[in-house]
Amino acid sequence: MLTTNLPEAMRPEVRKPDKPALASGHEFMLLVESAAQEMGERLDLMRLNAAILGDEAAAPPETRASLQAEFEQIVLNDAYDGIASRTGAGEYLLLRAREASTSALLAKLGAAAESRAIYQSQLGLEANSLQLSTLGPNLNPAGIRRAADNLRHPDRPLQ
Repeated sequence: MLTTNLPEAMRPEVRKPDKPALASGHEFMLLVESAAQEMGERLDLMRLNAAILGDEAAAPPETRASLQAEFEQIVLNDAYDGIASRTGAGEYLLLRAREASTSALLAKLGAAAESRAIYQSQLGLEANSLQLSTLGPNLNPAGIRRAADNLRHPDRPLQ
């Protein structure tokens, strides 16, 4: 049965190449695994967090929603091959070329916030990353998930 015969509410969503979108958690892990097999020596896994997006008291809901939408586009545009995922309110995982500037990414996020009269210092920005090559040659989704958890919770003992 062709999906065009289904009612619109039942048609599967299809990612459109001309409109990048954040990957789901599982899809992100598979994309990272695939990219790592080809370019692992030159890629980093990065965690980026903007605390303001998870703080309901920090800004009006409309402002947070528009800021989140713009942050998602900035993250997607900055990620290697658009490989990025949102893991929580204001928290993103993305694959980046090692030579990509973290300070330039943070400056873009800061400029997006300042266009809404929010100072960069109010964003609560945090970023940390690790080289994919440190995860070993046989990278799999479980290993990527552990690495992402370690980036998200650096205070926990390494697993």
